[in-house]
Amino acid sequence: MQSESTQQSHERRNMRLGIIGAGALAQAFTVRALSAGHTVTISSSHRTDSLDATAHSLGVGVRAGTKYEAADADVVLLAVPYRNAPLALADLGDWGGRTLIDATNDFSQSTPPFPGVPSSSEVIAEMAHGAHVIKAFNTTPARVLASDPRPSEGYRRVIVMSGDDVPSKGALRSLLGQMGFAPVDLGGLAEAARLQQLPGGLLAGLDLFVRDWGTEVQRVRR
Repeated sequence: MQSESTQQSHERRNMRLGIIGAGALAQAFTVRALSAGHTVTISSSHRTDSLDATAHSLGVGVRAGTKYEAADADVVLLAVPYRNAPLALADLGDWGGRTLIDATNDFSQSTPPFPGVPSSSEVIAEMAHGAHVIKAFNTTPARVLASDPRPSEGYRRVIVMSGDDVPSKGALRSLLGQMGFAPVDLGGLAEAARLQQLPGGLLAGLDLFVRDWGTEVQRVRR
């Protein structure tokens, strides 16, 4: 478990962020991370000229790397299709308490699992031994995440999240705030992740905003 001092150090300094994946979601996350002054390593199963070109197009502060280099970052985003997660997470060893953001969705299921049946994020946590897994960034399309999280004065786009490690969630809340989002912690993976899960989760696909000066959350039509 991360200590309070570790969480505070995340809040004070620019972070090294890694992404296992390089598609639309990975690129949207990178845009927002760069706007907050962080550095990002994107990755794919094989280092290619196309990956290098994608990193170059995203701007200064982004580099292309292997999944092993991406997974060595302070905070790592898993941005591959759920069916590809076992291969993407294979051979990465023990995570040593680092944070893994699970942005996957298990589209093989028509509804969220019943209580007592592991959520997709709990399955991801079993694959990533020693990682503090937080479910986030899976409920909103990449094109929306890449856009300004403050589309009108006084409002910020909500990013919902769930996880079991409180200090790790605190550090991610700080990161999301730096990126311009309004983080909302739903609770632990066993129950809260079901609210986010696509398909069928109550919050899946909603584009929510919160007033900066209050607690009112509004649903916005796309």
